[in-house]
Amino acid sequence: KLIPHQHAGGHHDHLREGAHFHDAEHEHPRASVSNAKQVRQGVLISGALVFHRLPEGFAIGASFATGETQPLGILVAASVALQNVCEGLVMSAPLRAGGVRPWRALLLTSATGLTVPVTALLGFMFAQHVQGALPFGLALAAGSLIGVTSNEIIPETHGHGNEALATLGIVAGFVFTVVMRVGLGID
Repeated sequence: KLIPHQHAGGHHDHLREGAHFHDAEHEHPRASVSNAKQVRQGVLISGALVFHRLPEGFAIGASFATGETQPLGILVAASVALQNVCEGLVMSAPLRAGGVRPWRALLLTSATGLTVPVTALLGFMFAQHVQGALPFGLALAAGSLIGVTSNEIIPETHGHGNEALATLGIVAGFVFTVVMRVGLGID
């Protein structure tokens, strides 16, 4: 495999020779530092998303606790799942860029979602068993999701020159939610 590159070090003076080819891959100190930084960034993002998923799970559980409106729980769970797939793709990008194998990146990003069922159960139990807790639980869950969206997701998506596409995604998510509400018969 021929690999074009230019760097200092090795068995000959790469700076004097300029860009050239080697017959086999070898270590590039700057590349491995960059890869390690990207992997570290991916792991940090994954860790942060574990905590980010706590209110999502609580929202799902509280939504299912409404009793007569089970479709609300389905709507919230489907919306959160769709958002989490998108977040998982974003989360895996630095891992893949850092050289992490696809199945390992998938495993790590999927593991961040394990907090959702646990907190969904807690949200359901809280809203079901604490008198008057359902409105509080739904308000807390909605406020948490709105806060995360306005403070983290919107600024991040609009900060890299993709404002139109990001806005289209937000509008598409809103339309998806309205269509799901109508389809599930939620008033």
